[in-house]
Amino acid sequence: MTNTVQKQSTSPLPPEPAVTAELGAEFGLNAEEYQLVLDILGRTPTFTEIGIFSVMWSEHCSYKSSRLHLKKLPTSAPWVIQGPGENAGVIDIEDGQAAVFKMESHNHPSYIEPYQGAATGVGGIMRDVFTMGARPVANMNALRFGDPSHPKTRHLVDGVVAGISGYGNCMGVPTVGGETNFHKSYNGNILVNAMCVGLAEQDKIYYATGAKPDMPIVYVGAKTGRDGIHGATMASAEFEDGVEGNRPTVQVGDPFTEKLLLEACLELMQEDDIVSIQDMGAAGLTSSSVEIADKGGIGVVLELDNVPQRETLMSPYELMLSESQERMLMILKPGSEDKAKAIFDKWDLESVEIGKLTNDGKMKIFHKRIFKRNDGRNLLIYGRAEHIEENTKELDITKPSTPHLRWHPARQEWITYSAGREKRTAFPSKEYCPLCPSGNLNFLTEIPFKNFEIAVFPNRWSSFNTHNNNANPSNGHCEVVVYSAEHTDTVAEMPIDHIELLVQTWNDRYIELLKREDISYVMPFENRGEECGVTLHHPHGQIYCYPFIPPVIEKEIVAFQKENFILLMMKKLESKYFVYQDEHIIAAVPPFARYSYEVWIMPKKRIAGPWEFDQDQLHSFSICLQKVIKGYDSFLKKKCPYIMGLHSAPTLDDKLFHFHVEFYPPLRHDDKPKVLAGSESMAGVFIMDVLPEDTAAILRKHINL
Repeated sequence: MTNTVQKQSTSPLPPEPAVTAELGAEFGLNAEEYQLVLDILGRTPTFTEIGIFSVMWSEHCSYKSSRLHLKKLPTSAPWVIQGPGENAGVIDIEDGQAAVFKMESHNHPSYIEPYQGAATGVGGIMRDVFTMGARPVANMNALRFGDPSHPKTRHLVDGVVAGISGYGNCMGVPTVGGETNFHKSYNGNILVNAMCVGLAEQDKIYYATGAKPDMPIVYVGAKTGRDGIHGATMASAEFEDGVEGNRPTVQVGDPFTEKLLLEACLELMQEDDIVSIQDMGAAGLTSSSVEIADKGGIGVVLELDNVPQRETLMSPYELMLSESQERMLMILKPGSEDKAKAIFDKWDLESVEIGKLTNDGKMKIFHKRIFKRNDGRNLLIYGRAEHIEENTKELDITKPSTPHLRWHPARQEWITYSAGREKRTAFPSKEYCPLCPSGNLNFLTEIPFKNFEIAVFPNRWSSFNTHNNNANPSNGHCEVVVYSAEHTDTVAEMPIDHIELLVQTWNDRYIELLKREDISYVMPFENRGEECGVTLHHPHGQIYCYPFIPPVIEKEIVAFQKENFILLMMKKLESKYFVYQDEHIIAAVPPFARYSYEVWIMPKKRIAGPWEFDQDQLHSFSICLQKVIKGYDSFLKKKCPYIMGLHSAPTLDDKLFHFHVEFYPPLRHDDKPKVLAGSESMAGVFIMDVLPEDTAAILRKHINL
């Protein structure tokens, strides 16, 4: 079902900080501004929202203090084609030609990180110039440094000059002039004013206006990373001791990628397919999308999951506020999307639709919600809305009471302690179902979408931490998989194509989760029925991601290294152990069953995990899965309680492990619930009260009804 995927280092998302006036102050909002945010929204903002307000109201983006002084400068004349209000200024130089220019200061970033601060400043103004449809041809600058004898001055001069010239040279745009002055008044901060001039035809100037509702928003250029987050806010701050701590907020540019972006944009402009274009500078996606919408007095909807990302598990806050370089937003003429993509593909750049313009004047952003598959089906991944009872408090995962591991020296295995799970909220099944879509059975919901087919979200009450914690070394992860929007739609009742979708969802999570370095093993499973500890009766399962190889799996891995004991078992199995089989799959009661009515489902050919299924095998497996559950239900004349677990290889490229599914219904021979006997639980010696071949005969009869 997929190709091999290599492990990559990722970090699970930590909980977002609580939004308070104090946090607003840290982000540069004074008390009056924070209150204005509350008044605008009519509520406390989310962490992402407070970040958006802070960057858009920063000096860098809104010119709160400098606007009054800038207004005093002359901005109109017969030769001025475009004054303030666009990406760059435009001057008539006759013969149908125009000089397009942009000047910008990069003072704070250059003081913190002279080379990168100055370099990205030059990269930014060049993007502003070619965004207008002009080819940059020359750079200039005006620099102010502190006293030459000051200990930082030489370092700052070397870095700033090299950054300006180096970036321009890589782009093929020389620095042709400038001036430099020194004075002690600049010891605490410097002035780095850069200017870029480009040439364009007057009738081919591109503006940020002209966009209309329902037009798609296209992201082009480099992928987004965690670069320069809150750089715009930092640029409005006063400097004190310890300024080097702001270094991570400085953007890091790549002139060679920007050169590709320049050529791709100018080529597309020659096709006359661009309605509006905006570069992503300070405040990244936030500023560029807002500016496009604001120019037309319209709104914007962004689907953050579509944003190209070079880092995993990026939060909405990071996606909206990243100041990664060499990116653009553009609005294309209808029908030109394929042509634009072809051009950007040729230049090895991203070109993805990430949203649409609307007519409501609002900014709406969505992250991890309904996904449309290629076949038109809806998956809800990480779309869970937080709904917490008033008397329920979220666990503080930094406290020692939350999950952690302890080593059992005699048995050589990890023991997981998760005392915090006892604080889980009890949900009365007849009164409240947090897994139901709103409007279904009049239940409240933690999943806000009505049209999902399968939903996947992190388990709030996981047995493992969701981030690294040195004091409590338990990582791992746990997810809830809601099988259907319908409250009663179990695997036994689902159409086969929906079961196939469920298996494919398990597979997709395998592929994503096995990339993480804090995860050693991934196991989808389902606990069904109160006898198996289930408190929520909406059909669902979980995906446990262990930070170690579980003991049972560890033993199976060793067995597969010696020989494929499943293939060996199937060769020796007599038909009396069979429950169901077809060309690809067999379900059987193993001769070594530890539980009454235990059933294993096994592919007849070695398959490491669901990612190796072809369509026929997937279809056969889905049918077999349903038949086994239906057989259990028919036998008991009700929904049979069971524990089902998928045993797959620990890595996607394992060539030895044989995928199999195990069912453990806690039943005795008289159909009554079974608990482990004292000797079983103490010694691990299982004593069965019904022969496996008798179990198989009973289940075979009911499966074939």
